[in-house]
Amino acid sequence: MSLARGARKFRVEPDRLESLLSRRAKSRFRTDKAIVEQEQRTYPGKLERTPEFWSSIVSQVDKSVRSVDEKLGKALGSERWQIDFSCTRSNRISPRILLLQNRRLRIEFPEEFFLWTDEAAQFMHGDVPYRNALSICQARPDEDHSRLFHQLWCLWIAHHEVSHFLCGHLFHLSVTEFVELGAIGGKPFPHEMRLLREAMEVDADINAAKLFFADIGRLSASQAWDDFYGLNDCSVLLMQDLALIFLPLFLEISHSESSDASRRVHPSAFHRLVLFQLFGLNAYRKEVHSSVEQHLGGYGAGLKKAIELLIHLDGTMLREKPAEPDFVSHKRALLSVQMERKRLVKFPDDWLKK
Repeated sequence: MSLARGARKFRVEPDRLESLLSRRAKSRFRTDKAIVEQEQRTYPGKLERTPEFWSSIVSQVDKSVRSVDEKLGKALGSERWQIDFSCTRSNRISPRILLLQNRRLRIEFPEEFFLWTDEAAQFMHGDVPYRNALSICQARPDEDHSRLFHQLWCLWIAHHEVSHFLCGHLFHLSVTEFVELGAIGGKPFPHEMRLLREAMEVDADINAAKLFFADIGRLSASQAWDDFYGLNDCSVLLMQDLALIFLPLFLEISHSESSDASRRVHPSAFHRLVLFQLFGLNAYRKEVHSSVEQHLGGYGAGLKKAIELLIHLDGTMLREKPAEPDFVSHKRALLSVQMERKRLVKFPDDWLKK
């Protein structure tokens, strides 16, 4: 397996930037003066974003796709597939995976996606209560951790997109791309199709959580995070930080979707973190090979803290307790199209077979 290289560097021309900034204004995490005054929070100032910064982010995407490419090669064995990625200019915001000719896959990251998610990174850096809640910011108070946030986000997204491929979703739909945002030509999906698409997103999230947390577990087992945090055992703090780092991303993705419920197909931000906990942390446990109850407690504490700090952005998270993901309906929808037989690999502990 090899990763096709030559992805175009992230660059935005002045006229294009003005247009993107206009769209970006819809972000949940804008830190402009009006919102700062409204929320009465203290921001130390926005971070400067240079071409070198964006090049480094694209390099992180490169590393993430390389990592997924290696996993794909091991999973498929003799079936040779190639993955590359590109930064694209389009009207869409969310990344997608495309099925190309000659056993090639491409993960596309729209330029707008980086600008939207960087608003979340800027918020996490600049909002004093949120920054103080992140242990990594306390361990390294003088550093800009935006690159770490983007790195973790892009790694999870790469896992999510390739999971659509591994789970058989692309072949079932008989399309060359996995259409996001729940609409074709601006029209809502029929109810049955929307339910199936919702189930596919949950399916991809479950597998992505396993792959992502297996990576985190391997790094924890090798004590790779300890030097980063400056502690002998930082696993509990790491789990707490992961919940705090990913809720802003999931909120931003959810915010970028249509406000029309009939066109929404992704799990809510809260449900995505629940999927992390239910499926990802079990994969983490297998890699760490030790008691992880305290680690799991750290994740729960981080999730609670993240919700408390972001309630002003999405009051529905605490206004009423969200229902658990509807696994029964999602599983029934996937089994109705025999998705368990369309898997390209045999997943250990496949939730469709339980």
